[in-house]
Amino acid sequence: MEQRVAIFELQDALAQILAARGFPWVVSPDGIFGPETTEAVRMFQQMEGLEQTGEVDRALWELIQTRLTELIEQGRIQPLPVFPNNSFVLQPGAGGLLVGLIQGMLMQIGEQFANVPKPSLSYEYDRTTADAVGVIQQMGGLDPDGAVGRETWNLLVQLYTQLE
Repeated sequence: MEQRVAIFELQDALAQILAARGFPWVVSPDGIFGPETTEAVRMFQQMEGLEQTGEVDRALWELIQTRLTELIEQGRIQPLPVFPNNSFVLQPGAGGLLVGLIQGMLMQIGEQFANVPKPSLSYEYDRTTADAVGVIQQMGGLDPDGAVGRETWNLLVQLYTQLE
């Protein structure tokens, strides 16, 4: 599952870089290294004057991260408000990309905090996801109901961005 999270991060970075360079919607982050991702990697390699293998090694990954950081520092990439609105709440039984994003964050947070259950990246809001959210809520002094509303989302993002 860690590989799927890494692929999701790669796809997200490539999508942002390519969009900033005038190529929106080349790849949609889904955690699967398929033909779309291979094409996005090739496009990035071409733009950088590299051999277009469509493969990602450590050096290419570091270059992608460097280019993404440069774009953020230049203000060319704006933060994406992912959470729908203040009254929106995700609960067990929900599914989709936002649930997958939450699961990915919980997986990483669980690496740092042994008491946080690590859900699988299923894109389905299952019991393990709700349990992990409940632990995070307790850590943050929130009602541990296992649902993700705006306050819990902000807590998750805060914990996730402070890792490493």
